[in-house]
Amino acid sequence: MSFLCKATDEDRKVRVISVSMGTVEAGIDDDPVAIGAFHAMKKGILTSQSAGNMGLKVASVGKCVNTFTLNGTSFPLIYEKDAGTKNCTGEDAGDCEEGCLDGDSVKGKIVLCDSLAGDRGAYKAGALGSVLMNEVGYNVSLVPLVASTALMREEYNVVRSYTNSTRDPQANIFKSEVTKDPDAHTVAYFSSRGPNIILPDITKL
Repeated sequence: MSFLCKATDEDRKVRVISVSMGTVEAGIDDDPVAIGAFHAMKKGILTSQSAGNMGLKVASVGKCVNTFTLNGTSFPLIYEKDAGTKNCTGEDAGDCEEGCLDGDSVKGKIVLCDSLAGDRGAYKAGALGSVLMNEVGYNVSLVPLVASTALMREEYNVVRSYTNSTRDPQANIFKSEVTKDPDAHTVAYFSSRGPNIILPDITKL
């Protein structure tokens, strides 16, 4: 709730607060975002929260597209299992779990991760980018913490084979391409339509 209180500082001239966070749902009286949003509302500030999607599953948050800034630069490509720490299993290192990558090995490199969520571990370890395996296959955009691309298993395995068969594997980071989505402004397939389990009168159109 502290970030909402800071945002309501009149000197900041905030008009809208967009929050994308949340885990297990809480009651209105116990929800820090709801409480903070109430105080923000008293100052005329709108708080918009997007969280708790993925149908009946909780603790998932939607994301949107971002851009890369290291246009056309070539960097070493490393397979994450070769850069794991002693405290983690090979599987965890393969997924680029946070704390499972050796910073000295991945710093300044692009890391292959066997998990779509591996960008966080790569970022924490100092990697410049990540190649993520996407086994879900849904057309949903992501906002990774480092310059990243998500590949389906077959494509990902091609990149991993290249990394394992080449003495000095390299990869380039290009600026992402912006395209117009004709299906925009519709409720995503994974979003629960309602009713909201806390406030049943809230639904999505």
